[in-house]
Amino acid sequence: MTIRVCYLGTYEADYDRNRIVQRGLTESGVTVVECHEAIWGSRRHKTATLTRPLALARLGAELASGYARLARRYLADTPDHDVVIVGYLGHLDMLALAPLCRARKKPVVFDAFISLYDTLVFDRAVVSPSSPAARALKLVDRAACALADRVLLDTQAHADYFARELGVSEAKCRRVLVGAEPGMFHPVESARASAPFTVFHYSKFAPLHGIRTMLEAAAALRDQRDVRFLLVGGGQLERQVEAWIDELGLDNLEHRRWMEPDELRTTIANAGACLGIFGDTPKASRVIPNKVYQCMAVGAPIITRDSPGARELLRDGEHALLCPPADPAALKTAILRLRDDPALGARLGANARALFEERCTPAAIGRALAGELETIVA
Repeated sequence: MTIRVCYLGTYEADYDRNRIVQRGLTESGVTVVECHEAIWGSRRHKTATLTRPLALARLGAELASGYARLARRYLADTPDHDVVIVGYLGHLDMLALAPLCRARKKPVVFDAFISLYDTLVFDRAVVSPSSPAARALKLVDRAACALADRVLLDTQAHADYFARELGVSEAKCRRVLVGAEPGMFHPVESARASAPFTVFHYSKFAPLHGIRTMLEAAAALRDQRDVRFLLVGGGQLERQVEAWIDELGLDNLEHRRWMEPDELRTTIANAGACLGIFGDTPKASRVIPNKVYQCMAVGAPIITRDSPGARELLRDGEHALLCPPADPAALKTAILRLRDDPALGARLGANARALFEERCTPAAIGRALAGELETIVA
């Protein structure tokens, strides 16, 4: 069966999740047409919008005009298709656009990916749990999922959360792994054996990353002069991270705010240990972050938090070293283990790369999702 998918909404077109799903479907023989309005791509720190009334008002105005244009294009200009996918970030899109899909008698797949309520209330603590805003976010999550025929999440642990906390039918939820783009993240010649032992982490500095745990592990390793830390990124906790670095006096750590893609890939390949996440928030227990998939694709040795989400894909000591959350001493021990056993790092990296090839490429993800779409259409 040849399936035609309309990828609909204000989704962030350059975000890994949307690119990988679209590419995977195309590689699996699915025809993908887009009906898209770019709203989110220009907002680097999206959560900050909720704390600034003027920014929130501008966002509301942009969404209103964007939905009007999308409605016209979807109803009048978008060619016939079998199923609609509302891409990430699409919670509000579902409320505005899913009724239009019903008008065309098309099933709707919502790539929820995250819960707005969980992310903004508990993970990033932008909104108080007892506030009207928190209740509104939970209602948006529930309403968006209620309008969907299927809801896509990145792990089964996340799907279980949606069923338990948001009342989403388990029959609707499907796991679609995040993956990474092989064109960007792939094995390259590594100078790991001859370079200083580098512990590398890059992120947008959200609470689930557990940056403080990494910094405390760096402080505990100051006497190990052959171990250096490289931290790349910025975001919600950037100022706090800078203050922590000063507080701990980390002369063995370099913080850079940006790295070009080619340098990022090379740095991953040369790192003695690539760090995932170590936060102790509930959301951190349910996700496998983009960076873990990307480091798997390069074939790098990974240390990340032990969690139900991580264990859906990774086996401790085979694909990665898994540590308890918020435990700098355990992270220190894992780092020294990789430093002192280069063969272990090489084996973990090779196993992670093989697992990526088997389950986490866009093609593998697209095949699994295409099979689910066939079921929906049938």
